[in-house]
Amino acid sequence: MAEIWNKYDPTAARAHPKPGRTHRPKSLTVDMHAHVGIPAAGQYVASTGKFDPNTTPLVRWQSDHTRAV
Repeated sequence: MAEIWNKYDPTAARAHPKPGRTHRPKSLTVDMHAHVGIPAAGQYVASTGKFDPNTTPLVRWQSDHTRAV
């Protein structure tokens, strides 16, 4: 059973030796990522006329608030 400070399964961020051989450090694991917008890529896709955002469920069903963000 996980100790109180470790509420998640092992991560890919550090090595995981055989159980019982070492102790995991008592450190926080933060899962983070970033999204990058590239204006030139958006302009290219728009210029081809082959992409209709309304056919993408994430665009089609988003709320006005989500669209504004």
